[in-house]
Parts: sequence; structure tokens; C-alpha cells
Amino acid sequence: MNRNVESCQVYEKRRTMSGGIVAKARYRVKIPPAFSLEYFCTHVFEPLRHSMTFRLDYQRKSQLSDMVGYWYVEQLPGPDQWSRLYFSTDSTTPYWL
Repeated sequence: MNRNVESCQVYEKRRTMSGGIVAKARYRVKIPPAFSLEYFCTHVFEPLRHSMTFRLDYQRKSQLSDMVGYWYVEQLPGPDQWSRLYFSTDSTTPYWL
């Protein structure tokens, strides 16, 4: 979805008691003109809540100071079966960026 993501590798994945998934991934992002950033993220997908939250994996050392966010999908009424997607994220970047 983002052309600046150079790589994304899942290094841990498990199911939750509610049928969701916890997946941890390493991201490497290119920041033009000449920077790269690496961070480790924990994603929690909850299909019953139509949502996914994410945050840094605090067990690993990331080049971001902090990051949190969520995705939420809402089914809209009507015969067209449209959906509305809510997305929010906040992060603290390194001083050199």
C-alpha cells in the first residue's frame, strides 16, 4: 500500500482466544532522499470487532520512539454493501528525521 516500504517480514504469529490474530512484523521504510527506518510492530486483528490495532513491539529496538494506531471497518446500510474505513495513527520520530 505504501511504495516507501522496502520490506515487511512477519516474525511471530498466533491466534487469540476470541479468534483474532496477533502478528509481529519487522518493517524497513525508505525515506527520500537517502534515509531508511526500521521498526518492529505488533498487530492485533479482531474480526468480531471489525478492527485491527497496532503498536511498536516494545521487546525489540525500533528506530521510532513510539507508534500506535488502528483500523476499523464499518458496514454502511443499504443494498450496495458499502463500507467505511476509519484509520488513525500517531508516532514519535527520531530527532534526526
